[in-house]
Amino acid sequence: MFLNLFHRRKSLRTLVCFIALFFVVSSPLFSSVKISQELQNRKYDEKMYFATVSDAEFYGGLKRLLNSIYRFHKDQIGEIAVFDIGMSQQEKDALAAMPFVKVFPVEKTNPIIFHRVQTDSKGKRRRGWYSWKPVAIKQALDMYPIVFYIDAGLYLTGPMDLLFLHLKENGYFLCHTPHTIGVTATNFVREKFELNKPERAKILDQLSLLAGFQGVTRRVYDSYIMPMYELSKDIRYFADDGSAPWGFGGSRHDQTLFSIMAQLNNMTSVLATTKDPMKLHIDGEDVMVKPMGNYVRFKW
Repeated sequence: MFLNLFHRRKSLRTLVCFIALFFVVSSPLFSSVKISQELQNRKYDEKMYFATVSDAEFYGGLKRLLNSIYRFHKDQIGEIAVFDIGMSQQEKDALAAMPFVKVFPVEKTNPIIFHRVQTDSKGKRRRGWYSWKPVAIKQALDMYPIVFYIDAGLYLTGPMDLLFLHLKENGYFLCHTPHTIGVTATNFVREKFELNKPERAKILDQLSLLAGFQGVTRRVYDSYIMPMYELSKDIRYFADDGSAPWGFGGSRHDQTLFSIMAQLNNMTSVLATTKDPMKLHIDGEDVMVKPMGNYVRFKW
């Protein structure tokens, strides 16, 4: 009798598992994953344009990034714009000899854009509180109708065809972090963007972008890129004065500003982690693809 009861319960558990599996397979999420797997070998059939920025300190990382682009897209590259904020002439000459690479100066939109300033309590120093980033992206869009900006400290871990397809269809590609905009916003930024007013306060609760990896087209030139370029003319927007909730070293300079600008324009972003699938929009449909870590290596 005990054995019969055991087998009946076991059969019941098996039936429940089959029913649960049926609903999972039939769900829209599972269908999206199946579609995304079919998309994995999809190719972007136009030239790819990339942009990055470097000084002498990040030259090694820059070379690693360039080599990763060659590895995955050697037959698809249109051009790679490298914007100089402090490389040696020897380094610039070496870059100019590399395939598809062109070196450009960054417009000096504020007095300290190229100065090394302290960015945290441990003594880390970076140039111009990153105020050069929107300037470089603006200059890149002046040259190319579509471009992926990638920080020199990052590198590709897989082909970016699907990200370019999303970028072309939507006009931009943005990804976000797990932390909110509010924890990195200084008092000056809050005041200038009127983020303490009820109608804008919710912006502070939204997730912050990863400004070092974003794709843009001229569809967002006037609404997203040009306003950021204009902000670069006033270094106070980028400076860390210690008033952000995370304290000195907790301000994210350009990242906070790009995030606010995206919110003001109702732009969407995808979650960037090493484990969570990304939702892209390709061919008019939302599709789930591999986690961001399969495309680019961040400083996680």
